[in-house]
Amino acid sequence: MEDKGRTESLHAVIVPDFEYAKKAGISNIQEEIKWEINELSGGMPSYMRIKGYSIRSEPLPRTPLGKLRRFMIKDLVTEKPDR
Repeated sequence: MEDKGRTESLHAVIVPDFEYAKKAGISNIQEEIKWEINELSGGMPSYMRIKGYSIRSEPLPRTPLGKLRRFMIKDLVTEKPDR
């Protein structure tokens, strides 16, 4: 979708399990995530590919029922991307 010269693209917000990565011997988690995204995106149509991502260390905002608060996540990404 294009709006005033801007095109929407798929952006992932990733909250990795740092303890698991440490136990698995993954020293550079950002490079590992980048490699996995590129590997998975290769076989997908262009409109389904992740064009960018942010890595967050704190949990994503949720409702009391456990659903993601998507509008808050969007604000987090547009305000200060971690990557």
